[in-house]
Amino acid sequence: MESPFCCPACGTPYGEKFDPRAWKCSQLHEQAEKSLLPLVRFLLKVKRAKFNWVHWQEWFGPWLGEAEEREKRIATSAALRRIVATSDLDEELFVQPARQISVSSGRGSVTLDPQALSTPTDLRPQRQIYKSIRRHMLKQLPGHVLRRQVLFPERDEVDIRNGILWLSLEKCPYLQTIWLWRLRFEQAESIVIAHPSCNRDLSLLEVARNWPWRGAGDDSVWAHFVLRGFHAAAEIVCDWWERAMALATAAERDGARTMELYVEFAKLLSPLNSPVPPSVAAVFEKQPLGKGEDWLHVVGPTNGLQKLLACCRCGSSSAGLAGNPVILPP
Repeated sequence: MESPFCCPACGTPYGEKFDPRAWKCSQLHEQAEKSLLPLVRFLLKVKRAKFNWVHWQEWFGPWLGEAEEREKRIATSAALRRIVATSDLDEELFVQPARQISVSSGRGSVTLDPQALSTPTDLRPQRQIYKSIRRHMLKQLPGHVLRRQVLFPERDEVDIRNGILWLSLEKCPYLQTIWLWRLRFEQAESIVIAHPSCNRDLSLLEVARNWPWRGAGDDSVWAHFVLRGFHAAAEIVCDWWERAMALATAAERDGARTMELYVEFAKLLSPLNSPVPPSVAAVFEKQPLGKGEDWLHVVGPTNGLQKLLACCRCGSSSAGLAGNPVILPP
């Protein structure tokens, strides 16, 4: 410690040239306090807030990146910064998530009963919300995809085996995204039966209707859940698409890696095993007594649509892979 903050070998300062006696300077302490005050305020707000991230342990997804544990902490910090809004907090103080996440908020409540489900009494608002968002997503369809292919596909078009939606490079990624998204909200039979009455008599899955588990949210919260679910489906399909394209264009076919891809994505592509997208989470915020209503925050992917449209643009190049497609093995 003869030369603190310097390399012990050559004596070069690690940072700017610094005299340890400067620690006695009151001006330095004032500048440090001023710089760190926004961070201190943020941490105190998080500490005082009564957050309940019900299923944080199960929150994951391909959008979190390869270093999942580290990325999960980074993404959690980013979500909390969006929930606890602090305008003077410098984002450069934090490592940013590998992929963007979004936080949408509305009125909500949480129950202490872990088995409790918040079954709504009137399902009409949920049906209207879902159908409205579905119509919006249909407007984004690439030009080569027909609206009827999405709403009323033929039975052999949607490949569902063992509860898993099997993806293929021979089919439009946007089309497969909407199928995966719909399978988390609608009965599979309503998707593969080509009859307009299925659209009029739309029946939402109970799991989707009851979200969030152990709590309840207003219509705006449920709408954000539906929208984040679409972005989550887009992220899953795009991640699979990029990996499958790399395998399909490789000089040699690798059956083992294809099987690994199947195993890795099987749960994400199975609405039965994973009815709620694992990259979408609910964070409850309980307000102090007499301080207003409680809040529910929906956390999930935000840029899935942009990434999906990029996949659709490159999707035309997969037409030449018809003789060498990557389709998940049985």
